[in-house]
Amino acid sequence: MSLKQIELYIKKPSSLYFFAFALFALLLAIRESESYSHFYDFLPVVGKTIPFFILSLSLLIAYWFNGGTNPKIGLSFPKQNDGINNVFLWVVKWAMFILVIRIGSAFLTQPILQLLPEQNILQRANPLVGNLILTISLLPLMWLAVIGEEVLIRGLLLRYIALKLGSGKVAWILAAVISAIIFGALHFWKGPAGMVSSAIAGLVFGFGYLLTKRNLWPCIIAHCAGNTLGFISTSLSN
Repeated sequence: MSLKQIELYIKKPSSLYFFAFALFALLLAIRESESYSHFYDFLPVVGKTIPFFILSLSLLIAYWFNGGTNPKIGLSFPKQNDGINNVFLWVVKWAMFILVIRIGSAFLTQPILQLLPEQNILQRANPLVGNLILTISLLPLMWLAVIGEEVLIRGLLLRYIALKLGSGKVAWILAAVISAIIFGALHFWKGPAGMVSSAIAGLVFGFGYLLTKRNLWPCIIAHCAGNTLGFISTSLSN
């Protein structure tokens, strides 16, 4: 096969997307395997997010190769006539709003979620307990994982579903709901309660994405802030 043929093959949408999902399936199978799951333990707590981060990165590369641009999925800062300070304040304002709604939804749904079966997910976070130095050192990796999640679920998946449904207002709302359900399902390792909780979080972030005119940065910052609070509270617990 010539270099020209290889280049044409790589630029086919189906080939790159197929490669992304095939690689994800392989990495996820390794993660769920009793024999090989320990490969991910070299990174405490965040190691098992690697398959999803690789999927996000692979799909983003495929998206770029096929003519996609960052502004279309919300990976660009909004244009503000009054300068960078207003852009920063706009992002922070919306991030705080989304974070407050997310924390509020968690408190309101907690009594219902307690009725559902749940997995012992605290065991996965055990390395953080009483180890503030490890917690702080893992935060940048966790933030990268969050960026990957937001790009994958809100930037790529939600947008894809909305376009397939016609790209009208109802289509975007339905896409936010469907992508939230998928987001919850991807957290199957948390058990039914964790899946529902993640779906609710996905719904909050999805509508936050729509309210900010499909800009990812407020959702990314809110998501990072929420997970950071969770990491630190776990580290300080006994």
